[in-house]
Amino acid sequence: MRSLTGWGRAAAAALLFLLAARASAASLDVNPVRIDLAPSARSAELKLTNMSNEPLSVQVDVRAWSQDFDGAEQLADTRALLAVPPLVTIPPGEHQVVRIGQLGAPAEDVEKTFRVLVTELAGAPPANGGPGLNMRLRLSIPVFVAPVTRRVAADITVEDVASTEAGTRVTLHNTGNAHAKIERIDIRNDGEWSALPRETVSSLRYLLPDARARLALPEPNVTAIRIKAEDGGEWEHAVSALP
Repeated sequence: MRSLTGWGRAAAAALLFLLAARASAASLDVNPVRIDLAPSARSAELKLTNMSNEPLSVQVDVRAWSQDFDGAEQLADTRALLAVPPLVTIPPGEHQVVRIGQLGAPAEDVEKTFRVLVTELAGAPPANGGPGLNMRLRLSIPVFVAPVTRRVAADITVEDVASTEAGTRVTLHNTGNAHAKIERIDIRNDGEWSALPRETVSSLRYLLPDARARLALPEPNVTAIRIKAEDGGEWEHAVSALP
């Protein structure tokens, strides 16, 4: 079986996100969908609301979050952040607050990144013993813990530019001490700027501190690239492709 390309992985992730969003509206509401912790903050609250007509059991796990060279998400066990309680059963129409707390000290100069995984546990089979669809919902909540230093910012540079049969390949490197949430990427070709397709940008939703991600540009002879982040950050770099 062939492995998914970067675009294929992005499309699959988008589909899973859409299915999760629809399932969330039907059974479980999670708020907030992103957690930012200041260095002095020891914890934050995650509110889980059961929108269904049946009791809902939910498991909450915390993972350290990093990225590999293709920008793909890497999750690992951690003791630096803790969810309390980690397992809850919520009555219909009720809510449960789960506290996400820091156990370790914040970093001195680089943001720490985590993911909180909220998983709906499988319910009981149908009482009549007949076939039934038993869907489990999993949501992934990003958590960012700011470092002690006052200046926190992403800084995206361009590395390893090369021409390919399909266009141009570049490597983006976040040399800053905080993540960038990518909103838009434009490329200049033949003197004109054009926006990359949304599915391409979605594959680089976040670029974490010191993370690198390969990006396949569908155009040859790209001369410049411009990256915009949701917080207003913007970087523009000349591109010189190697044969």
